[in-house]
Amino acid sequence: AMRKRRKRTRTRAALLAAAARELERVGYDALTVEGISEAAGVTRGTFYLYYKSRSAIMSVILRFYWVLLAKYRPRGGADLPLSQTIERSNTYLVQVIARNTQLLLAREILMTESPGLARRLDQVNDQWAGQVVRALVLRGLITDLAADPVYHHLRARTVIGMSDVLLRDIYRSAGL
Repeated sequence: AMRKRRKRTRTRAALLAAAARELERVGYDALTVEGISEAAGVTRGTFYLYYKSRSAIMSVILRFYWVLLAKYRPRGGADLPLSQTIERSNTYLVQVIARNTQLLLAREILMTESPGLARRLDQVNDQWAGQVVRALVLRGLITDLAADPVYHHLRARTVIGMSDVLLRDIYRSAGL
């Protein structure tokens, strides 16, 4: 299908695929523009026609990761008991994180290099917190939402942040 696309599109896709493979192979600290270019079969100059730096291409890969994470997340949990819904979601996230440890470790560095990416993660976490609060309201577990909606939203954001840090630390300490 890519052969029918414009050369620019094919080159951009080749660079993204090569960067993802190189990240998995060597990790973010050892990732270089030269390594990505070589793996994609293009020159270093060609890389810079499409991306400013390794962090720029990794930011794109991370955005794709978030889109795929949302697209393939478990659905239909409203009909299940809450404990089953939580277990199913957590199992999904742990499996995804286990398969993408290099990307998630790179994310920490990218957050300092790219303020836009940090803002995007904050938006994703904010949307996720909203979904959690809505699900708890639908299940009758939050009955005083009108009294203090910000409180419940911040509680959900806190749990999401703590889970994110915990999973990152588990995989970092395990050397995965």
